[in-house]
Amino acid sequence: MFAAQRACLQQIVPKWGGSWDEASQFVAECAAGAEPGSLGHLLVVDLAIERWADGEKTVPPAMVDRVRQAATQSVWHPHHTRGPATATAHANLALFFSLAGLPADAWHHFNALGQAPVEGMWSYYNGAEAMYRTQRDAAARAAAKTTGGRTGARA
Repeated sequence: MFAAQRACLQQIVPKWGGSWDEASQFVAECAAGAEPGSLGHLLVVDLAIERWADGEKTVPPAMVDRVRQAATQSVWHPHHTRGPATATAHANLALFFSLAGLPADAWHHFNALGQAPVEGMWSYYNGAEAMYRTQRDAAARAAAKTTGGRTGARA
């Protein structure tokens, strides 16, 4: 279902003739109907990255709060069952927090990925793999500063 929701969202963003209002409403409706632990909460991440790709280079604090809440309700929720889309979800969350200038928050998602290959919306970057490694390294450094040198599993 999440894959279908992501595909639908792509069709209603402005680059394909939709609007940000329509896309935001769709994301809110999907999140409202999402089960605890499901990835449906994370459409807000795709929306935020699409807005960034469209030229909004500043991430509002309210969006950061929404994405943190979405992560808590999905990939960090006790009822979340890891599946094939979980890695993509963590990759997109890592990208979002990197774009938002919050590398320590991004680290939790990079760490959850382990050595998984670059996935998700990182392809919006030219040189996605190099950018991924650069942001992952920055996130590890930021996390080490905030945890006294530990960059292990999410607390």
